[in-house]
Amino acid sequence: MAAIGGGAMLLTVAGWLGRSPLACLLPLAGAAAITPFTVGLFLAPDRPLTDAMLGGGVVGMVLLTLVPIAVYLRRSSSQVVNPDRSMLLEIRDSVMLSDTAKRVLFRDRELELLQNTIEQDIEACAYNRALVLCDDMERLLGASPEAEALRERVLVARNRQLAAQIQQESEAVVALLESGDWEEADRAAQRLQRLYPDSPALHGLEGRIATVKGRWKRDIADSFKAAASRGEIDLAMDLLRTLDRVLEPGEAEHIREAARDVVAQHRETLSTRFKLAVSDHHWADAIAIGREIIREFPNDTMAHEVQAMFPTLESRAMEQSS
Repeated sequence: MAAIGGGAMLLTVAGWLGRSPLACLLPLAGAAAITPFTVGLFLAPDRPLTDAMLGGGVVGMVLLTLVPIAVYLRRSSSQVVNPDRSMLLEIRDSVMLSDTAKRVLFRDRELELLQNTIEQDIEACAYNRALVLCDDMERLLGASPEAEALRERVLVARNRQLAAQIQQESEAVVALLESGDWEEADRAAQRLQRLYPDSPALHGLEGRIATVKGRWKRDIADSFKAAASRGEIDLAMDLLRTLDRVLEPGEAEHIREAARDVVAQHRETLSTRFKLAVSDHHWADAIAIGREIIREFPNDTMAHEVQAMFPTLESRAMEQSS
């Protein structure tokens, strides 16, 4: 009996190691029943045979009840451990892969990630960043058709935004023209030309500014000649200063003679006013007129003579004020 029980227990252990509950169930049940029976006979030889068999049966039933519980616990434990072990093995295998192997293995996932990121950059108007990602998609993943399609979308979106921006700034320049501030409009148009030198939308704007600018120059020149003919020298000089600032070389030929006469009359007027102020001992007025002569005609002999008189004029002015 002991030999049979021992053999049954060996079969049970083999079935357990082989992870086959059915293979170990029957030998274990037999061992559970026979071994207590043998032990009962050995310890109590004077007891009836039925008592030993009954004891062995009871113990066998108890062990048979415990076997499914043990099998369930082992299976549950393996189900908990195996996923963790599989995850660890997957992480280990991923770490051991080269960059090239990883790129091949996760190519679809990386391609999808790049596509989503480029879409987000397009929505955020980050066009340069999106174009760099398109180049990476083509160079690293070899997805040339996908990269080209996305690159085309980026360029279309960028050109659309650029056209809207140019249109908005062009309308601002037109508003300046309509308000009469053509000089500011000219500066704004030149800025647009520097920013967008190849934009055809600016060609018409430049022509419009040139038309308005030319008409404005003609109006100023006509006003200057009218003031000069009426003898309004101060007004004519103000208009002449404006024309001197805006006229291009060769545009002043038609007013050159009138400008020469106005300048000569203006010089004569300043000279007369200065002499009257000195003769009337209006030293402060003489100093103010003298400074205007030096500013208007810095290279003229009269300007040098006035400059030499300044120490005396300033001294007299201080004495007069005290």
